[in-house]
Amino acid sequence: MIAEEWVAPRGSDDRGLVISEYPQPAQDREPIAIAGVGVIAGETAGLPGFVRRLLAARDATGTKSSEVVLPMKNLGFPPNDLQESLAQQTSILAVVEEALRQVGGLNPDRTGVYIGMCVDPQAARHGLRVRLHEILSDDVDVAGWRQVNTRSARHLTAAGVIGCMPNIPANRVHAQQDWRAPGFTVASEELSGVDALKLAARALQAREIDCALVGASDFSHESAHVDAAIRVLPEDRHRPGDAAVGLVVMREQDAIDKGYPIFASIVEGGEVSGAAPVSLSLVPEEGESEVTARFGHAHGASGLLHIASGAVMAQLGVMLDAEGAWPAPRRKDTAHTHVSIRSFMGLEGEVFLRAPDRTTDLISPVDVPLTQFFASGTLSDLGSAVLAGRQSSEGEVRVALVGRTEEDIERLAAYAGQELMSGREPNAPGIFFGSGQHDGEVAFCYTGAAAAYPGAGRDLLMAFPEIGHDLTERFAGTPKLASDLYGAEITGFSPATQLTGSSFVCQVHTQFTRAVLGMKPDAAIGLSSGETNSLMAFGVWNDLDAMLAEIDDSEMYVNQLTAECRAAAQYWNLPEGELPEWKNYRIAAPIGVIEEAMESEDRVYVTVIHHYEDIVIGGDAEACDRVVEKVGRSRAIDLGLDMVVHCAPLTPFEKRWHDIHLRDTSSVPGVRFYTNAWNSAYVPTRESAAEAITRQAIDPVDFPKTLEAAYDDGVRVFVEHGPRAILTNAIGRILGDRPHLVVALDPHEGSGLEALTRSVACLWAAGVPMDLTQFLSRIAGLRSGGESAVEPEGPVLRLPAHSPDVVWPKSFMRPNSRNTLVKTMEVSNPDENVMIPPPTNGFDYDVGRHFVDVEAVPRAVASVERPIPSVPKDSVAVVDPALDLFNAVAQAHTDFLKEQKETHDAFLAMGLGPTTGLPASVSVETEVPPDLRVVVQPTGEPSTHVKRKEVAQRGSSLGISDSGEGAEVVLESSEKRSGPPSPVI
Repeated sequence: MIAEEWVAPRGSDDRGLVISEYPQPAQDREPIAIAGVGVIAGETAGLPGFVRRLLAARDATGTKSSEVVLPMKNLGFPPNDLQESLAQQTSILAVVEEALRQVGGLNPDRTGVYIGMCVDPQAARHGLRVRLHEILSDDVDVAGWRQVNTRSARHLTAAGVIGCMPNIPANRVHAQQDWRAPGFTVASEELSGVDALKLAARALQAREIDCALVGASDFSHESAHVDAAIRVLPEDRHRPGDAAVGLVVMREQDAIDKGYPIFASIVEGGEVSGAAPVSLSLVPEEGESEVTARFGHAHGASGLLHIASGAVMAQLGVMLDAEGAWPAPRRKDTAHTHVSIRSFMGLEGEVFLRAPDRTTDLISPVDVPLTQFFASGTLSDLGSAVLAGRQSSEGEVRVALVGRTEEDIERLAAYAGQELMSGREPNAPGIFFGSGQHDGEVAFCYTGAAAAYPGAGRDLLMAFPEIGHDLTERFAGTPKLASDLYGAEITGFSPATQLTGSSFVCQVHTQFTRAVLGMKPDAAIGLSSGETNSLMAFGVWNDLDAMLAEIDDSEMYVNQLTAECRAAAQYWNLPEGELPEWKNYRIAAPIGVIEEAMESEDRVYVTVIHHYEDIVIGGDAEACDRVVEKVGRSRAIDLGLDMVVHCAPLTPFEKRWHDIHLRDTSSVPGVRFYTNAWNSAYVPTRESAAEAITRQAIDPVDFPKTLEAAYDDGVRVFVEHGPRAILTNAIGRILGDRPHLVVALDPHEGSGLEALTRSVACLWAAGVPMDLTQFLSRIAGLRSGGESAVEPEGPVLRLPAHSPDVVWPKSFMRPNSRNTLVKTMEVSNPDENVMIPPPTNGFDYDVGRHFVDVEAVPRAVASVERPIPSVPKDSVAVVDPALDLFNAVAQAHTDFLKEQKETHDAFLAMGLGPTTGLPASVSVETEVPPDLRVVVQPTGEPSTHVKRKEVAQRGSSLGISDSGEGAEVVLESSEKRSGPPSPVI
């Protein structure tokens, strides 16, 4: 809107205010994609190492960088110039190089540069070298100090001037890459990188540019910075860190169209649908940031380092705590991670990050095994393929190799190849062999709630985060289920979370086998709550959130079937107010032995029969203890879930149980569902499913009978879904030597991705139909992402990340000195008028704390922790070093201009002579001392030979005279300049 006064023509009284409002262009809030990431964080250089350290538990890895490594190819600057530059500049070049390796060519006319930075105290060391003779007393050997601190406080050179300038980080990237779009260097303390990113996002959304390189750098392991941080920053930011971050950002659709990787997308406003985003904050009231805890506080780069961390978290769908990363799935169409930063000045910034549709292979969050899959028509051909390394998935005979290292794979391949070439089937750990097609049908089996344990399924969800994202589309409560299962503080479960934890892992495994492996089972078999999980997993039921809400409302896990166990109290007709203590045990003993021990106990029940020598009992705690003592205490373990279920005492709760499980159903063609209620297959409908689940809850579960029915129906392959391998062991005991294959996806607690891969290899080798494309592609990508080179190929330039500590000049005291380091004046009379020292801005600043105290020879550096006060308490400094330095520089500048003018005038005068080559006689006002002159002698040739004796830098005067034989040109006077010598820089 523009408002201006309108002045009417002369003679008219028509005056007023004209208001013009121009239409504003609609702002495009298109998401901004992070398509490339380069990182240096302390001892960790490169994205792969950064990701591993970010996602692992806190450790003692150093937060100080020792060097910056740059490729010599396309370096763009003389190496010696970069030697004179601060790491604040050189580190940006390093992370930019890494980030650009992840994307293709960028349009130089449409790519901008936005770099965040802060003041680097190392830049002040040049000035310290100059000012030292003015700060220190005459008792100090300044020359000796300068010699020892040649590397700590360098001579100031032209390259050094550029290497300290704060705007140069962006300029260097522009020059090196030949980009021509706008560029900025932004300084706003912890928000420097955040504000740089916002500037880039605004330019992208306004379509002023098509791509931007956003970076930030701060190498905070510098003594002056550390001292200042302790004085002014919150306590959680006192531990210093070195870091540099480079992000390639562009409009999300552009990144998709070009096929670039997308780590995460910046969502304007952070609209939230469903669970709130995972928080990653650098805010004092919220405790120490998990990023700062791992990498220290890299002040000016801290904000962008948090955003890079948030992008990794969003892509993997995880949250962080002290023990590492844990799955925290969110919907794909909303923000996953909320990064909030508050600077020590009180300013705040935030960024919302959304997960991409597809996962990049540049991030490897977990340990990934090596795999090789071979198939052929005959054993010998298969052996040849194995020895030659020719992988294939088509053939009647198959072998798969799974190992942790290249050496493992080489050893397994050599053995398998030799066995196959000899006509024998290889058999060794890590080798999975099979021939022909699998015999019989495939059943997915689902375990009960008691199998759940904290952290189950963690590595699978981190390797395939899309599984968690997809589950949130089906079940809005998925984030809550995950939060109850994952985290350092999750060490055990309540009965309710035991149920939901097992159910969640069952859903994750089904999503993996059906969506990733493309398996199509023929049957579904569940044990206890596993029946419910199977109905949810296959989509017979689709309202898990509503069912869990009804369970909560029923107080099933609060006082009905656990804790107070009111259903059992009612069934046993206990006096009002008397509540039973319920206990469940799992006993490894023949069922006959257990039943015999139970004969005298009215309140003990067999609840679950895994197989006939693996039994679960439940009932009154004291009665169950008596049964266990009779059977043998060593044969029994606490089940871990004390619940009134699979026995008659649940009867008082039967109607409510039935109503909870009375749900709308969908048909699933091609899959048979088995129930323990009737030990057979049935068609689940609204009524039949509720009846089956209710009957199973009241009667004991006889799993062997149900399994035998499935085997009789033709099932030969059993794939256990859910935590642990309880059903796998039971099925093996039940079927014995009869032909079958049983595999668990989570064979033992914390088994990780390697055990899962072995299970997949076993199923594939047996000929179970599946599509390995997506699985093997992800495994290979994760493996390569974790092993990406942290250094560029070819020759490299290694630059120190820090200059050595400055050596405090105590060792340079001249003999018999007064041991006074700083020029001071004793106050003879406190009542006399003396100049009051300038205010200290609230800081009792001691320059001595930033130096290393050296007691021995001048060249030996030894660290002493005690600080040396710069000014005695009973004296007052009367010298203002800054003012003296300013005056000295001003005087030197004045002298330089005078000399330049005199030299220029003389040059012009020389050019006025005749063409014989001799200069004309010129009068110069300044008197020429006779002892310095240049004699120009004629040689008889048209040209003139000039012999220059000496030219000095300062104090020159110039005169010219013609003596007939030759001409004298005086260029410098040998007269000594009065006053102190000019400082050596």
